[in-house]
Amino acid sequence: MRNRAYAVREISLARTRTGDPYLRLVLWDGFEKVEARVWDGAVAEHLAGQVKAGDVLMVAEARWTEFGGEKQLNIAVVRPARAGEYDPAQFRPKREGIPAVSELVAVMASVERRHLRRLLDAVFTADVLREFEVAPAAKGNHHNYAGGLLEHTLEVARLCDAACRIYRKLDRDLLVAGAVLHDVGKLREYDSGSITFERTDPGRLLGHIVMGWELVRRAWTSVPGFPEREGLHLEHMVLSHHGQREWGSPVEPHTPEAVALHHADLASARVNQALEAVSGPAPGGWTPRDVSGRSFWVPGVQ
Repeated sequence: MRNRAYAVREISLARTRTGDPYLRLVLWDGFEKVEARVWDGAVAEHLAGQVKAGDVLMVAEARWTEFGGEKQLNIAVVRPARAGEYDPAQFRPKREGIPAVSELVAVMASVERRHLRRLLDAVFTADVLREFEVAPAAKGNHHNYAGGLLEHTLEVARLCDAACRIYRKLDRDLLVAGAVLHDVGKLREYDSGSITFERTDPGRLLGHIVMGWELVRRAWTSVPGFPEREGLHLEHMVLSHHGQREWGSPVEPHTPEAVALHHADLASARVNQALEAVSGPAPGGWTPRDVSGRSFWVPGVQ
């Protein structure tokens, strides 16, 4: 292998049992993640001081090995890539068939209560809608590609709408509004312009749930006549949509609408993970383990 560019997703300096330094890397070639190592201690220490996640490396010499049943790239000659040696667009994960932002606008237009529509219009300006078209929903877990946030938000809103047709006592307007708003904080959590969608400083320090809650609170309190109890309910849905404190929610769901939103959010994420996992292997095989540690069977066509 010679002169191939890789984007850096993770980088850390570690030591062998004998105390020798080496570099642990998770790289991205535009199609898949690559586990890599730099065993030369001097090179490892030099790169660790120069390179961070989101940078690009130019690999001149390396060989593939296997460790623990997984492929690993052992790198011998490597340096930081120079401007003009690579196209940043090749590293940004993307997918075909991302829905149009007009579909999200149509979902918001289906909300009947005027004060809720005014809230949504205040949040989803033309600039914000343009951001949704290119923003990821995550760096690695699910919908981790340009437009992923738009796709995920639409899936959650449509799942919530379907739940309202089954459970007719749910407040559809409030639930759909909460679904559209639940991940709006991710616009500030991830840098959509970075090569590997790195988390921003506010994203790392605060997280999208807190930033989304703050945005929603500011928005509803600025709408004249907005019912306080509905504003509080929307805030609760945003804060509780991960479902458990262990998963990042400051509170657990305490209303039927919050419960429905959490499970719609989880379903969208889990089904997307499964579909992504089975998109690569040949029919009839098993996938590698995903981020949850699960592998999937690909039965193929009868």
